[in-house]
Amino acid sequence: MINALQNGPITCAINAAAPGFETFNGKTIWANSTTTDPNDLDHAISVTGYGTLGGVDYWHVRNSWGTSWGDQGFFRVERNKNYIGIELECSYANMSATPVQVRAQAEQPEEEKPFLLPINNVVDTEKPKTPACRTPKTTFENGPVMYGPRPHEEIAEEDLPAAWFWGDINGTNYLSDIRNQHIPQYCGSCWAHGPTSSLADRVNIMRNNAWPRVTLAPQVIVNCHAGGSCYGGNPGGVYKFGHDHGIPDDTCQQYKAKNPLKFDCDDM
Repeated sequence: MINALQNGPITCAINAAAPGFETFNGKTIWANSTTTDPNDLDHAISVTGYGTLGGVDYWHVRNSWGTSWGDQGFFRVERNKNYIGIELECSYANMSATPVQVRAQAEQPEEEKPFLLPINNVVDTEKPKTPACRTPKTTFENGPVMYGPRPHEEIAEEDLPAAWFWGDINGTNYLSDIRNQHIPQYCGSCWAHGPTSSLADRVNIMRNNAWPRVTLAPQVIVNCHAGGSCYGGNPGGVYKFGHDHGIPDDTCQQYKAKNPLKFDCDDM
């Protein structure tokens, strides 16, 4: 996790049903509820860094419940203890620093209909009896795509910095905005928010925070059924959709916190 964080934030799963977590104010370092059962993982967050405070090693984490939760939307959890299962299930991807038009209108025949991804790796398209924001495990259709060695395979442990936070690298904040997946209404789309936030951060990092700063659109991910719906989903679908189609900026699609009618997924 620390090696992967050198290239940008990563998306991890947690047990958000742990007692007291929903009302956690973020003023202290969370140190409770160790879990080793992947079936306890029901929420996706972004790990944005790590450090040590008062002799306690911690992960620095961004949630998707708005700035009124935790410490302005962030919180810290003790490291190397697997509290709330944060060290069980993480994923990430590298991004292109240059925007690419992947579905040019000029190349689209008039008769082409909006594409719709097949329903797979989804918690449920109907409201489940027990809300779950994400699948217990991130899965990738046909496996993950590898273009080279992973960070832990090429960065020596002794070369890793003792602390790192992408919200303050020599005074520069590379992180995309804190968002609230439940505004204007409840939507279990953490599986879409976690990856799009981490991926947007990585674009900002690669572009050296150049204007305009990037925030990727989770509503497009929900519209295109790229892993799930407002009833939960699989973060792996977000990475596959981004790899195959790209992910547009948030300004292209306002977040509505709702499942669209028939999961409309067109160029507009």
